[in-house]
Amino acid sequence: MYEYYKIARNKAWEILLECNVKELPIDLGAIADIYQIRIMLFSQSNITRFFKKDVLCGDGFIINNQSKKEIFINDTIKNRNRRRFTLAHELGHALLNHNLDSIHYRNSEIDHYTNIQETQANIFARDLLMPATVLAA
Repeated sequence: MYEYYKIARNKAWEILLECNVKELPIDLGAIADIYQIRIMLFSQSNITRFFKKDVLCGDGFIINNQSKKEIFINDTIKNRNRRRFTLAHELGHALLNHNLDSIHYRNSEIDHYTNIQETQANIFARDLLMPATVLAA
């Protein structure tokens, strides 16, 4: 299990270095742009006709759309920090090269940590948003 933790932690550090991040808060949109990952808000997309209702009740999800990665964020959630964590979590799935063939929507109200990819995405998000080197200073 520790090996999976290290992979997620190291990937977050790698991304921070590759993207030349030097200040907080982390600009998640800029990171997505660098890796050509599109970010869509639920309210600005026509996802209701493509996805099941339970997916639309979640915080967000990521898909492969014709080999392009797209993250959908539920912007009806008014908690900015929760939306940012969800975005970082979904970036984790993309940048850790997790299997995106099926939708695993993030819902922080009912997340279960039995799936190693979900756990890794959470570790990645935490370490991306709150780098230990900054917190230790």
